[in-house]
Amino acid sequence: MRDFIAQLLNNDTVPTIGLRALGLPADAVYSAENVDTPDTTQPFIIIRWTDRQSNFAARRAPSRENLVDFWVYDKRGDFNRIDRMLNRISQLMDAVVAQATSTGWITQIDWVGDGGDNYDDVWKAIARTATYRVVASYTAGA
Repeated sequence: MRDFIAQLLNNDTVPTIGLRALGLPADAVYSAENVDTPDTTQPFIIIRWTDRQSNFAARRAPSRENLVDFWVYDKRGDFNRIDRMLNRISQLMDAVVAQATSTGWITQIDWVGDGGDNYDDVWKAIARTATYRVVASYTAGA
């Protein structure tokens, strides 16, 4: 599921409206636990997953609900491009319905909310977030 979502964003090359057309370079989507350092001279996205299940029995269930945060960063100091990228991410997430992945099925994705304007002094870039709830089923061993 995680790989599917990252690839969905990384491979969005639709002319004029895709993330690539909006200025996101190839391979500029990172997971929060990734040790790679983004090229902060260009926009990049960090994906942070949070498991919402709170007990062991629920975690072993065949379906699971997770929250995913998309942190969109841009060094230019203008939130307009970030807003366009977050709108495109919303379109991509809305289009995912009953999607098979390498670890099972994504059955539902719902928008939870957007974060406010941020400045990240580590990356020296502005950022804004969007959060989605992902319901997915898992195959054995996933």
